[in-house]
Amino acid sequence: MFFKKTLPPQSHFRRYVAAKESWESVWQKLEFRPKTTDSSLRRQCIDSATEAAFKSSYNLLAVAHFNILAAIDQQLVSQVDEEHLLLECVSFASSVVYNGVNPDSEKHELLLDSRQAIVSLFDQMSLIKYDEIEDITSSRFKLYDIAQTTAKPEGYLCDAHARVLSELSRGEGATRLKIRGQDPLDLRYLLASQQFVTIASEKLREMFDRIIQREEDEEEDEEDEDEIEELDDSERRANRYHDQIDTQIESTYSFLLDRFGQEKKDNTVGQQSLRTLSVYTVHIATLVAIKREYPALHRMTLNGFTRALSFRTPNTMPEVKSSENVFVSYCSIEESFMHEQTKVFERRGVEPLARNLLQQLGGKDGDYNAFAEHLDRAARQASATYLPYLAEG
Repeated sequence: MFFKKTLPPQSHFRRYVAAKESWESVWQKLEFRPKTTDSSLRRQCIDSATEAAFKSSYNLLAVAHFNILAAIDQQLVSQVDEEHLLLECVSFASSVVYNGVNPDSEKHELLLDSRQAIVSLFDQMSLIKYDEIEDITSSRFKLYDIAQTTAKPEGYLCDAHARVLSELSRGEGATRLKIRGQDPLDLRYLLASQQFVTIASEKLREMFDRIIQREEDEEEDEEDEDEIEELDDSERRANRYHDQIDTQIESTYSFLLDRFGQEKKDNTVGQQSLRTLSVYTVHIATLVAIKREYPALHRMTLNGFTRALSFRTPNTMPEVKSSENVFVSYCSIEESFMHEQTKVFERRGVEPLARNLLQQLGGKDGDYNAFAEHLDRAARQASATYLPYLAEG
């Protein structure tokens, strides 16, 4: 940190810039990526780094402009004194950047804040009194910002700055300047201003290329995060859907086991296992629930659900290779049976299906009411659990 009492009488601003500032540092600030994933905090960090980059660029551009002026008129440096000339340079440099950006840009306010910070920043590196720094910069900002209302902003900026330098070279005090369009100007200062604006414009383009690239990267990262979240959410919901189906099957299996006795070991047509019959029962209950709550459910969706149920039964899918250029979808015996259940249900309702399953379970007529009640409970459970997900699909 700089203290006025210890500053050398000359060159402290340029020494500071040479030691602390570089265009590489500016690029790094504009390419900075916060580690936080919080979007609001991330934006604050990026804006802070961007503002710091602009403040550094003002210092670098000010020294570059000072060097141009010193090369064409060393007497100007002696006449004005180095600190006051550097203050003119940093006021002009920051104004060229500020007025070179579209006023409708979201970065415009950030540029305004960074330019206003020049007063306190320059005060830390100067022997000029704070009030004088504030008066001079305020006067120059008002003069240069007229550029936004002109047809050729860059031309106006160069002309206005050249007139400021011309007045200072004639011995006019920095705080007493009254710039008028008809006042004579030194052509050397106009050419120096134009040379500087060319340099500053190129640096500004480089800065905004990096700003735009970072914003594009941020948008892509946000989109990727949204997609990942959507995929994760979709996967969680799908897992929940399948878990609910499995729970329904287990509940039905327990009911059938309690009601109709031990599990059968055979798994042949006409003598299915109790677990497979549980899957058939869940299929029937779901058909009942669809008719009650989701009558508009697409047939393809129901077929997909039926195939998902068939994967809960023994694998009896025929192993047949399809011919080239022909798509054939084979289904297992169990899936085929459930498709047939759907057709019967659409033509004749639930009772023929229930009685057919009772026969396979070895049940009697007296078991029908208990089995029908279980189907009704299972249908209500399906409507409250996995059917809404199925309907959304």
